[in-house]
Amino acid sequence: MNLEEMLLEDRLGREATFLDKTKLKVSLLYKRLASKLKETAAVVSGKKLADNREYEGAPRVTQEMVEAEPRRWIIEECVPACEILWSKNIYTFMCSDSIDKDAWIELELECLSPENIEILEEIKKEYVCYQYHQGCLNISVPGMGKKAQEELIKIANRFIMQDVPSKYATFTMEKVYMINGCSKEVENPNYVSIQEQLANMTFGNWGFDIQEPTIWVLDPTKIVKSDEEYISDVGAIQDANTGVIYRNQFHYNKHLKYIESLEKGKRL
Repeated sequence: MNLEEMLLEDRLGREATFLDKTKLKVSLLYKRLASKLKETAAVVSGKKLADNREYEGAPRVTQEMVEAEPRRWIIEECVPACEILWSKNIYTFMCSDSIDKDAWIELELECLSPENIEILEEIKKEYVCYQYHQGCLNISVPGMGKKAQEELIKIANRFIMQDVPSKYATFTMEKVYMINGCSKEVENPNYVSIQEQLANMTFGNWGFDIQEPTIWVLDPTKIVKSDEEYISDVGAIQDANTGVIYRNQFHYNKHLKYIESLEKGKRL
């Protein structure tokens, strides 16, 4: 029995008959067809752009994945603006979906440079901006379709090139050690019961990790190889000049583009 049939029996207050199930299937088929026709009409009228056939969408995928196949994860309205932001090392947190009435792009504030934070403050005066996830800000434009796409592009073009956000692009050496198994499990000193955690859950922090009774911490006694070996083992790259450890070649290449932009004196 699938979820729809379980909900049907709960609503009926009895076991669903063959006729009940048949009516349910017809109803679901009708709703899907009506939704498809509505979407097609919106595309034809220009109120939204058609998604590519490969579009899947997802709550969150890595920056590397989304840049490799943008139209698999992002609706067409948001793709060009996102690509502009990525070219400036601004990692997007989330975007609107086909079911949304307005197109929006969500940015994580701690992943923006001070200069881009200032630009965002100016953008907030001109566009609808609101918090959806804690520590993030949605920049929204009215409606969907080509006009919404063009408006998002205008917004993206206002930001400037920045260095990659360390939160997603770099590792500390301690993190490298722990990924390589140089860790141990200990009691979590900040743990509170699941019931208390759920009671304190709000819209702003919904979706953040639930605390566990134990946590993993660094165990120095397990460090038996050189730092260079451990860095290589996780596929990371350490910059020879700064010592910063980049998670992989993808993030390091983006950092190098930032350095190149500084040398050329161009950060647009």
